[in-house]
Amino acid sequence: MPPKLLNIEEGQKVVQEHLETFAEEDKAATSEVERRKTICNVCDYKDQHFGIDMCKDCYCFIKLKTALKNATCPLDKW
Repeated sequence: MPPKLLNIEEGQKVVQEHLETFAEEDKAATSEVERRKTICNVCDYKDQHFGIDMCKDCYCFIKLKTALKNATCPLDKW
């Protein structure tokens, strides 16, 4: 039997739970996270699946990737 698809609330909860597992030293500064999200929000590669912002180029969850200190955009936008 195929796995159950998540509804919007469940998907967002899973992403938030993953974000909370990041060690503080691995998290980007709040201002940097906001700067990155601003760039991603206007990018042509931004898409939504089950209410979760994702990148169509690298298939990341934007909320998670923008929060990682050492992460980079594969399109060199940040």
